Amino acid sequence: YQGVIRTCSHPRAALVESQKDQASIGANKLVSYKSYLPLWTALLQIQQFDKTELPLVVKQSIINNIYDEFVKTVITLTGKLNLETKNKASNRENETAIEDDIQVLDPETGLEPCCQKDFQVFFNLVDLFCDLITSADANLFEKWIQPFLHHVVLQSLHRPIISGFYKLIAVSMHLCVKLQNFKNYCGDLSDHRRPCYLLLSKFLLGLLAHCKQYKGDLQVSCLQAILETPAELVQPLIPQAISAFQVMFRLGHSVLSLAQQALTTLEQWCQLLPAEDMKPLLTAVLPELDPYLQSSGFEGDIEEVIDRELIKPSKNLSKNRTTRLTRKTLIERPETELSKLQRRIVIFLGCLETDTCLSLIEGGKKVQCDVWDSSQHLAYAIPFIDMKPSINIGEY
Repeated sequence: YQGVIRTCSHPRAALVESQKDQASIGANKLVSYKSYLPLWTALLQIQQFDKTELPLVVKQSIINNIYDEFVKTVITLTGKLNLETKNKASNRENETAIEDDIQVLDPETGLEPCCQKDFQVFFNLVDLFCDLITSADANLFEKWIQPFLHHVVLQSLHRPIISGFYKLIAVSMHLCVKLQNFKNYCGDLSDHRRPCYLLLSKFLLGLLAHCKQYKGDLQVSCLQAILETPAELVQPLIPQAISAFQVMFRLGHSVLSLAQQALTTLEQWCQLLPAEDMKPLLTAVLPELDPYLQSSGFEGDIEEVIDRELIKPSKNLSKNRTTRLTRKTLIERPETELSKLQRRIVIFLGCLETDTCLSLIEGGKKVQCDVWDSSQHLAYAIPFIDMKPSINIGEY
């Protein structure tokens, strides 16, 4: 408990990194939670105990105890810290370094933390938890899925404008997907997963309705929590998720990583959920992918051809004569992140049904064709794999 508090009591990592760039002298003395991250990571990896003579069972028991105490500490601290907010003062004087470290929660509503130090500890705690839990053995979190999510979701409902809780929920649900916690869930009353399932379903329904109202880091954190949702949870909420995905791909023009993550989620859901359930979502979202394909991302992939002259002695001619050869060298430029995303979009479209892909054209409006002959001729159904469109063959 005390170790976590001391680790998270330093300025945020982003501020420390910016100060290191500005100050070349004494940069090594600047400390953040990342300075302690190697220590915490080593405590949760059994490979670090290889040099000891302890039995394997004892080593695993030590790691389990450290892991459990760490999760308990996160639950305790997120409940104890003063995370209340107040209206932003019009005149702020004598701002301290801590106040500069904590950003205003929501510039549009003018809210700021009541206790700057507690918010500093909280944000460092969230970053530490996300880094440690994702690098540790996922199986250690299995018994904490329900109690941890129950605590964090209730805290988020009580303080909906604090982005850190959505980040904790996103990491937790990422581990749920990795552990397949909700696999084969059918809503049985005797299923021990039912309370957690109902709580998350209700929370996600509200989150899908309110995420469009947020801005900045708060909105991105909410959207990332939606993207990490297990497919079993999101299946009945697909109609409500349409607007959220539209926002994701629109924000993705400035935050490309968000668009990449949204596309990854669509790929996973298409593999796990029935096509008829995903079709309304895909039909509404595919037009948002068209601007990415029309961008000039492929320009960086054009290969340059350089002509190089080579001088090679001629065997058939005299020794003093040489033959000039020209060798064309292809230089491939490094692929940009946008071009990688464009390639993924094309591959994704190739995996979809033909009628679904048509929604990409003109915002889902199908092309209207002019008929030059009103009489119906020989009808013929084209036997494609996924559909059989009917055409009428004219006279010949």
